[in-house]
Formats: sequence, structure tokens, C-alpha cells
Amino acid sequence: MPDHLHLLIKPFGENGLSMIMKNIKGSTANGLNKMVNRTDKFWLTENFDHLVRNGLDLRDKWICIKENPVRAKLVDKSEDYPFCSFFIGRD
Repeated sequence: MPDHLHLLIKPFGENGLSMIMKNIKGSTANGLNKMVNRTDKFWLTENFDHLVRNGLDLRDKWICIKENPVRAKLVDKSEDYPFCSFFIGRD
């Protein structure tokens, strides 16, 4: 999405959601600010998160994220959105 990011992640080990978001926001803000030669604050301080409780909830969240570019009228089909990826990591 041009103005926000969707993630579907499962924290593991000692890395809680707040630490993961801090690392993601910090590294991307630094890199993107360097690309555009600025030092301003990049991300808003807010997060909007959901706890996925079961397989059905996981499926619903994935579909919501996948279809977001279609709802935003960026593409006709979600498969046509070039900035989407899906990675299955450790359980």
C-alpha cells in the first residue's frame, strides 16, 4: 500500500511484537530517509494490531491483507499488486 504496511507475523523466542515493530520501523525509517535525503520522522507512532486466535481468524486476516489493494482500487485483482509477498517461516 502506498501509505501503510500490513504484516502477518508470529513472534517467537524473546522477540515480542513491540520489539519487532521497533526494529522494523527503525531500520526502514533510516533507510528510506537516506534514500530521499531527509531526517524527519518517517512512521506514525501508532500501530493497529490484532491477535490471531485460530486458523479461521488467520485465514480471514490473510484475505483482508491480500485484498486490500483491490479495495483501495490500486489493482483489479490482488494477484496484480506487485508489492505483496508471502513467506512461511518457522512455527
